[in-house]
Formats: sequence, structure tokens, C-alpha cells
Amino acid sequence: MSEGPRIGIVGCGVIARAYAQKLQTLPYLELDACADLVPEKARELAAAHAIPRALGVNALLSDSDLDVIVNLTIPSAHSEVSRAALEAGKSVYSEKPLGLELTEGRHLLEAAAKQGVRLGCAPDTFLGAGL
Repeated sequence: MSEGPRIGIVGCGVIARAYAQKLQTLPYLELDACADLVPEKARELAAAHAIPRALGVNALLSDSDLDVIVNLTIPSAHSEVSRAALEAGKSVYSEKPLGLELTEGRHLLEAAAKQGVRLGCAPDTFLGAGL
């Protein structure tokens, strides 16, 4: 196991497979948990990528063992999920966009600054050819 940041993925749809695969190639990160509103999706992702824990969304967001949340939910849920993670003191990396409205993005930036954590957003496919 890595001694680096422990990561949890929220949203276990199609793009989560690419994130799980890439994250596990980075020896300084530890992909520790995943969650989805559909528990079976989380269990399937965990089994397919040897992710130690498949949790419920609220359990993952409040898990004190996790340092970073990768938010791969649908765009309309990005702001709510990211805000909950930030308020729990976790850094967040989100698929694009941060929120559906500019004000949502601003509020997330403010929440990250208040908590002293980081907030990032995918410009394109995670570690894809464009990057």
C-alpha cells in the first residue's frame, strides 16, 4: 500500500473505470474506496479494480481515512457532492464542470479555501492524450 493520499471515487459509471485504472498506476496514491447511489455499481468497480472498499455515498464522504474525493457523478450532482466532501475536510478532484452555474463553482472555491483543502476539475479526459 502507498503512504500517499488515500482516494475515494464517488460515481462508478463508465468513466470511473478509466480513473481507477490510471490512479492505480501512480505509486504515490492509494485508491482505497468507491461509492455510487447504486451499490452494485460500486461493488462491481471495486471487484474489477481491486479497490478495498465499496461504500455508500454518505459513508465515503464522511470517511476520515480518505484524503481526496474524485467526483465522477453526473454534472447536476457535482456541486452537491463536492461541497459535502469539502465540508468534510477533503480535497476534491471533479469531472467537468464544477457545477452547472458559475455561482456553484465560486461557492466550491470558497469552501475549499475555508477548509484549507484543494479543489480541481478535469479539463479533458483524465491523463488522456491531450494532457
